[in-house]
Amino acid sequence: MPTANQAAATAAPKENSLPPIVRDYLEHVRGRPEMILNLLPDYLDSLWKEATDYSRRYGVPSPIRRDEVEALRVLVATRNFSRGLT
Repeated sequence: MPTANQAAATAAPKENSLPPIVRDYLEHVRGRPEMILNLLPDYLDSLWKEATDYSRRYGVPSPIRRDEVEALRVLVATRNFSRGLT
């Protein structure tokens, strides 16, 4: 039977344990308008799902806030509307 320390060690997130899509977003997309304007709605769905799954799995706050994803959705919808892609 694992000790309390062993159980805590296996439950804690490890360095670089973020899902790849979340890590890529945080490192390469966030804060870069030229990248943000090229996001697809499916990407945002996957990003939010992976971020919340990570949060639940490790019992830590989500690395990406819901309001951030919703704001990105508005930008993508506006971009699509202005390009006639609705």
